[in-house]
Order: sequence, then C-alpha cells, then structure tokens
Amino acid sequence: MNQNPETASSGERRLFPGDSLKITVSHADDELVTFVNGKKIGAASIRTHGDPLLNIHVDLTDELVTGRNVILVVLANRAWSLHFVGKLQVNDEVVKDWNVVTGGDEFGIQYHDSYIVRVDP
Repeated sequence: MNQNPETASSGERRLFPGDSLKITVSHADDELVTFVNGKKIGAASIRTHGDPLLNIHVDLTDELVTGRNVILVVLANRAWSLHFVGKLQVNDEVVKDWNVVTGGDEFGIQYHDSYIVRVDP
C-alpha cells in the first residue's frame, strides 16, 4: 500500500515502495542537464536555442536507490539571460516548482538547484 510522501527532514522528501518521482520541463533556455546521484539523465537533459516551449516528462523513479538521493538540475545560457520552467513531482504532488528567469550578459549565466529524496525500503 502506498503511503503519502512526507518530509523526512528539512529539504528532503520521503518515498515509499510504489511511489514515483518525475521531472517535467516546459522551458530550458539554452541548456539543461539533470543528474540523479551524479548520473546524467539523458532524457531530462536538453540544449535549445530561442527559448522554445518544451514538453519533457521523465520518470526518474528507476534511477533512485534506497536511502538518500540527490536530484540536481544545472542550466546555462552562453549569452544573456536564462529561462527555466519545470517541476519535480512525487506521485502527482509537486514538491519542487521552478520558474527561473535570470539576467546575464554577453558572457552568459549559470543556475543550479538540488533536491533530496529519501527512499525507504
């Protein structure tokens, strides 16, 4: 039986057997790389130009291990501003909502954020 995700500690979510973790991305200008426990997730990594509307939905559940898991998103725009809109969901609940617009200059800009998920046996 699934239990609802709950806070394991500050900044962490607890998952139970049968729970799922998904990332959805609608904007990632210019480049997004997603990692789970240091492993690059190709389906959740993209390079774009001109800030197109995206429709990326990737189930990260199979990448999780028992215990602590680190989800990391890294974005870069090699010139001017950066735009990132996405969310991380446990089952159907949004646990992390990104809507990032940052100014830059001709040298570009970078952004990163992480989220901890603890998987119970």
